[in-house]
Amino acid sequence: MTKIVFKVDELLPKLVQVSQVVSQKNTIRILDYVRCSTAFDELTITASDNETWLSVSVKVNVEGGSDALFCIEASKLIATLRMLGGATVSLELDETRKIAKGDYGNGFFEMPYVDAEEFPMSVVNGELKEFTMPATRLRNLLQQPLFAVSADDLHPTMTCIRLDFENDKAVSCGTDGRILVRYTQNESNIGLGEDGINVPQKPANVISQLIAACGDDDQVNMGFNTTQFRVVAKSSFSLSTRLNTGRYPNYNAVIPQDNNLVVSIKKDELVGALRRVLPFGNAKTCAVTCIFSKDKLNLSARDVDYSTHATENVPCDYFGDEFKIGFNGNQLMEAVKNINTENGEIIIALKAPERAAVVMPHSQAFGCEYVSMVMPMMVD
Repeated sequence: MTKIVFKVDELLPKLVQVSQVVSQKNTIRILDYVRCSTAFDELTITASDNETWLSVSVKVNVEGGSDALFCIEASKLIATLRMLGGATVSLELDETRKIAKGDYGNGFFEMPYVDAEEFPMSVVNGELKEFTMPATRLRNLLQQPLFAVSADDLHPTMTCIRLDFENDKAVSCGTDGRILVRYTQNESNIGLGEDGINVPQKPANVISQLIAACGDDDQVNMGFNTTQFRVVAKSSFSLSTRLNTGRYPNYNAVIPQDNNLVVSIKKDELVGALRRVLPFGNAKTCAVTCIFSKDKLNLSARDVDYSTHATENVPCDYFGDEFKIGFNGNQLMEAVKNINTENGEIIIALKAPERAAVVMPHSQAFGCEYVSMVMPMMVD
């Protein structure tokens, strides 16, 4: 019988990582399991929802025979190991009964496992265009527009992050039709010509979280073709996913270029005011009225059904005529609070009450450009 000996506090974080791609409701029972394989005292764990595959590795000791290949239920194993703290576990595989017995000194547990042949693995169809990028730069590309991505499955393309690669830059975009974020960073070494892909929200979020654990100097290798996207971080993880092949909206065409009413305002002060005012507005519309006048922004929200009302003034730099516009307060707050700004100030550029507002940092980071757009709404 094969024994796999491991420390819980080394294996458990890896199991939790891969379980991010396991769906809560699988139509294929085997996808509730993780695929485990050993080679050279290393355990590789793979999870999938049949659209995305994530693999991570951890050092173990393999005793008593050949390398192992099996599938075991992810949620049950994670729940069990969480109860064992920093224990060392010897997991013995009984190939006759298809039972995995975990001995942790003071006791043991038993749970069934199944053959790994049933587990669907990712297959690369066609050649991938590949290049290398610092892990932190890929994380920026994925994370900056992630909050703006739609959750509406009726518009599957908008549930993705758009990545466009050009000879000297990489551009990412996310939108739900009400908010749009475009993030650009210079990338002189990509050299792919002009290519673009739609990365679904779930794998984009998983990649972003995994990269957060990488070092500042770590590199990731990326490859893609028309249907697949793969990211490999050496000695950390490997993720491949199917791409959405629909046509993404022309985001450059919808971002206003002529908004000439410019407001400079402190990010934290605006977010704080929105948080205080919004609870007094209509819970369904989340409407807030913004009145810009010399040196101040007046925010107000009202719910006539419950006779609640709140208003607050926020200092700002604005020297034009009085200007009134309405927004969904939650959408405006999301757009503002997700901006990274070195001096704490943001710019809001306006044109007319029925035109979208452009929100961006007061000063852009070197080699990068962050632009967000928020659609207005009618207010009384």
